[in-house]
Amino acid sequence: MRVFLSLLVVAALAVGCVSTSGSGNQGSTMLSKEIIELVNAAAVEIVVLKPEESASITYEKELPWENIPFHIRNDKYFSIGTAFAISESELVTAAHVLNLGEKSKIFNKFFIRDSQGQVFEINTILKADNRWDLVHFTAKGKTFDRYFTMLKEYTVNQSVFTVGSALGEGIVIRDGLLLGTIPEQSDGEWLLLKSSAGANPGNSGGPLLDSQGRVLAIVQGLKDNIVYSLPIKEFIDAKAGVAVFSTKYKYGLSNITQTLKKEYYNEVRCPKPYQEVTNEEYKHYLKFYNDSMTELIESNKKTIFPAGKQSKPLLERVITTYYPEIIFENKDDGSWNLSKTDTQTYRLDNEGMIIAGTVGDFATADINKPKDMTLAEMYRNPKVFMDYFLKAINISRPIGGEKIRITSFGEPFYKERFIDSYKRKWFLNVWLLNYSDLAVITFSTPTPTGVVTVFKTTSTADLEEWLFDCRVLADFFQLSYFGTFAEWKEFFANREYLPEIFSTLSFSYTAGEKAAFTSKRLKINYTNDDFEISDDSLLKLTFSFYTENGKVVWDIRKIVIDKDKNSKDYFVIYKEKKPDPELPESFQNSWQQVLDRKHPLSGEPFNEDGLTCVGGIHKQYADEQIARGRDSLYILYLGLEGKIKDEEIAARYDTISNAITFFE
Repeated sequence: MRVFLSLLVVAALAVGCVSTSGSGNQGSTMLSKEIIELVNAAAVEIVVLKPEESASITYEKELPWENIPFHIRNDKYFSIGTAFAISESELVTAAHVLNLGEKSKIFNKFFIRDSQGQVFEINTILKADNRWDLVHFTAKGKTFDRYFTMLKEYTVNQSVFTVGSALGEGIVIRDGLLLGTIPEQSDGEWLLLKSSAGANPGNSGGPLLDSQGRVLAIVQGLKDNIVYSLPIKEFIDAKAGVAVFSTKYKYGLSNITQTLKKEYYNEVRCPKPYQEVTNEEYKHYLKFYNDSMTELIESNKKTIFPAGKQSKPLLERVITTYYPEIIFENKDDGSWNLSKTDTQTYRLDNEGMIIAGTVGDFATADINKPKDMTLAEMYRNPKVFMDYFLKAINISRPIGGEKIRITSFGEPFYKERFIDSYKRKWFLNVWLLNYSDLAVITFSTPTPTGVVTVFKTTSTADLEEWLFDCRVLADFFQLSYFGTFAEWKEFFANREYLPEIFSTLSFSYTAGEKAAFTSKRLKINYTNDDFEISDDSLLKLTFSFYTENGKVVWDIRKIVIDKDKNSKDYFVIYKEKKPDPELPESFQNSWQQVLDRKHPLSGEPFNEDGLTCVGGIHKQYADEQIARGRDSLYILYLGLEGKIKDEEIAARYDTISNAITFFE
């Protein structure tokens, strides 16, 4: 993913003076007073406006602005690089400084600032090339009485000077030697100059001068104390009247091993206002990104879950986790597995709770609301669940040498609803952290206890790309549901927010009397005499992906009903499927054990872990011939606390069995 220049979060001094500093190289030559005056007149900072403090974001205490030096906190701008004049109205800088084509939601206006502190917005792009890392431009209302001349020739070991913003020290000149050349790292199409002249990050886009003050190159970067610069000949010879965007990309999704390499190319005709260049290029690139990601998915659709042989084992499993997990491809053998997230639990006031973990590029959370909050509040208002999340998770703003905890992001900058391939409804929200040019993306779906949420933090310039990815990745999340009967009652009262499959389900109960659950596959209808019913009784619906009639569905594979959270009494209904013949022998053996009614499905009571248990194929399919002719069977399993007489638990088992009817 493309990232906006990180230097934007580093405060810089206004340029008020020019200084020189030796690099320590023997034989270095100091520049004359006249050349220093030329630098003072023709070298400028590239700056962006500091973002306004968001009134929406709140903190646990006042921000310590007093810890930031006076001149920095009172500067209206961040300094991000350098440019230099080559005529009365024309300037040059490095393309990565202006980030043409990048659509930051925070830093979207660029300016130059001269040695007198005067600021002028960038105006027109005359030409640009992101591969060569160069931009030729003008600034609104700015002309130069003095400007640099350019020289194509250079000599190894000659004295050279970097000129640029020191991000806090003004425009600084540093001397050194021209060490030689090196091919550019991608294809070696041109040479970069290497020099020992000192540099700061703010030197990007500034000139590399000879001892007579002529521009030899455009400074592009610093690595291992060596400055790399683009020879000015490459700038002079660059294609005129056009902004060229050319990059080699490798696209992929966070949970799959397949990638797609693409070469991107676009030209925007110039001269043109810089924001128009960015808008035109961004629109073109975003379509390219979406098309490339779609191509990646389509070209691998025969092997990406749920398709392909490697998906079959997971499609046979009855999932046991209730924490949201992502389905990912194992890079070693290509198998598809659940992420098995390591989580941490945070208990909050009034029985609220947040369980959180990280999966690859994402954070995930199961947010359980407090008793004094309704589900509708959490579903309707993303600020509510995010504020609640921030009560448990410490997200801080670094400022003035301290980290100040954020208590609220406020209302989201952007929100939408989308439906994934399995008709699950997701609420997508975006918050902007304007102080850092970051966006926090969440996509969430309701549960009986609150919401499950997936988090991604990215630069605002990459926001739309990650929104595309999030909508795709929603298909790969495994979700199951649990809650007390009272929580389920409230959950079903908010059907407009629920996955489509819940429109085929119904649930009702009266504490101490009766309870009923119905789906298109079965009906459970029992009384308090059959199995105790209260507001605190628990219903767990385990969903899985599985194949049915040649199509992969996301549906209930297991239902668990517990007497309450303090009791060990429970009964379970689950769907056992005849495995695909291509699956390993272990799957075939498990199915055969069901058909052969092997322990623990023999119908014979037994004791285990302080419980008396009994299980078997539901009596509706008890006939041997019927069972062996089916592709799936329903299992009923009962566990009661303590040591129960065989005849007593057998009678309870029959009673519950009679309360269940299957429609398939």
